[in-house]
Amino acid sequence: SASAFQQLPGRIPKSAGFSARLLQTKMQAAATAATAPAQARNEDPGAVAVIVGGSRGIGLAMVSDLITRFKGHIFATGRSPDASQELQELSAQHPGRVTPIAMDVTNEQSIISAAALIRDRSGGRVDLLVNTAGILHDASEPSCEGRMPERQLKDITEEWLLYNFKVNTMGPVLVAKHFQEMLQTKGPRADKGAARPLSVLATLSARVGSIEGMSSIHAFLPSCSLLVCFLL
Repeated sequence: SASAFQQLPGRIPKSAGFSARLLQTKMQAAATAATAPAQARNEDPGAVAVIVGGSRGIGLAMVSDLITRFKGHIFATGRSPDASQELQELSAQHPGRVTPIAMDVTNEQSIISAAALIRDRSGGRVDLLVNTAGILHDASEPSCEGRMPERQLKDITEEWLLYNFKVNTMGPVLVAKHFQEMLQTKGPRADKGAARPLSVLATLSARVGSIEGMSSIHAFLPSCSLLVCFLL
């Protein structure tokens, strides 16, 4: 939604890579003026943001920019947040405002543990939940074993298909499942006065996950398409 994009960063460092800078251009078009709920979230020192996959890439770029406009607390999750020097530096520069949290989206118990930790530290509140974790290929990832996107049936393996579904489909759905009780999903009631703005849940995917954008990237494409089905 536009509200979700308006909550996201408008300045992304060059070190974040081409994909992050491309996302920046699209976000700027949607975020020329923040909505009233987005402004309220940004100005509330008690607000809580959770960036899934916030230890590198687009997620890290979001954390680094969000800290400049969001007055609340930011939890940045990753499989190995201690290994992210940039995230550790942000945490050190902004003590009490940026907290790295270990969470592996392919492991439901890890998601449960991270959600419980964030619940305890946030008082059971999450105002902005953005999932940026995803996999297409990554030569530096041991789990990818140097794989590139498959464009022929002969290149498909059961292991790689399952891994794509675990990261790109099951991960975001399970994160939503275990964080949903911390999200504000109902507006203010007349008998209780004003309430905090509705929480924003946003998940980044890819255009090839739509029917119109279909291509021959066999494992990645259906994992993105199925995620869209879950979120409808």
